[in-house]
Amino acid sequence: MVDSYGVPYPLILRKALKDIRQGKVVAIPPEISMGLGPQHTVNLLGARVSMPLGSSWVSNKMQVPIIILHTEMTEKYKIKITFEDPIYPSKIQNRASIVNESKYVFKKIDKIIRNHPYSWCGYDTFDQMIVR
Repeated sequence: MVDSYGVPYPLILRKALKDIRQGKVVAIPPEISMGLGPQHTVNLLGARVSMPLGSSWVSNKMQVPIIILHTEMTEKYKIKITFEDPIYPSKIQNRASIVNESKYVFKKIDKIIRNHPYSWCGYDTFDQMIVR
């Protein structure tokens, strides 16, 4: 698999893990799978959607928190960036923990989108995420 920049997922995943080991901050959009296998189903905006485990897998594997950030337009040409409280991974490193963390992440994302519907940029891909 290849990301939207043409870089194969294994290289992206390897780079992310290396950067984390070096103490760097890594940003992984929650809708990115990082090539880590099948997706699971969650509720998002009242629809059942297929979501990948990429960010939660990396969080669990490396024992680093996920910090959701979002932006909203406050006035013309000004945005507010909000960093949510860290979501710490389970000490248990298994698929069930990863899936549970990912579901929690998407529950928080759902709430953010509902509170700030005009700030979410995922509407263009939302139809592709819906489980039919």
